[in-house]
Amino acid sequence: VEVTQARASASQVKLSGDQLTDPAAVQRYQTAQAGLTMSLQRLQEAYPELKSQGNYTTLMSQLEGTENRITIARNDYNSAVQQYNTTIRTFPN
Repeated sequence: VEVTQARASASQVKLSGDQLTDPAAVQRYQTAQAGLTMSLQRLQEAYPELKSQGNYTTLMSQLEGTENRITIARNDYNSAVQQYNTTIRTFPN
């Protein structure tokens, strides 16, 4: 039940391009995603026999990959914004 609620909560928090500059909106998104991750980890700890099931292992692997891709995309975005800000503030450009 907790996993389902966390998943529903995480899917309700959306970020548009305009909201990426709002630290509060980004924090809400990260909090919702972290809540889903924590509920899945608690489920795994509570039911160790789930680890032996192939579907659960595949799900956890996919979630880990998704989290890694999100982290990489966030870092790429931050680097691009930093480079852009430096470019527009550099004289004589």
